[in-house]
Amino acid sequence: MEAVGISPSEYLLRELRRRRAAAGLTQAQLGELVFCSDSQVSAIETGAKPPTAPYLTAVDKALDTGGYFATLWNEQTTGQPDAIARVGLAWAAVRGEALPLRQSLDVLKEAAKTWTS
Repeated sequence: MEAVGISPSEYLLRELRRRRAAAGLTQAQLGELVFCSDSQVSAIETGAKPPTAPYLTAVDKALDTGGYFATLWNEQTTGQPDAIARVGLAWAAVRGEALPLRQSLDVLKEAAKTWTS
């Protein structure tokens, strides 16, 4: 299953980074909350080290994501899609398509200004 041209694994890693940053946490701060080092958080976020179910469960608790990451992990490891994961991947696909459309609309608006002047 692909979303916006990325694998489910890459989607998971991007979401880990995005949600940590959105929470205003550094890798070191998240590491303290999930009882691991900042280098371990970095290795997982960059894909150098695979996440584990216990790590993702701890991240879910630290970021108050309601089991989002554990659900994504379950889907990847068991091949059984979960409704939460499907919604997250569908939303990523919509966002990926919306940005170029928004940029095109902005270009058209600017062009229209010169036509009406």
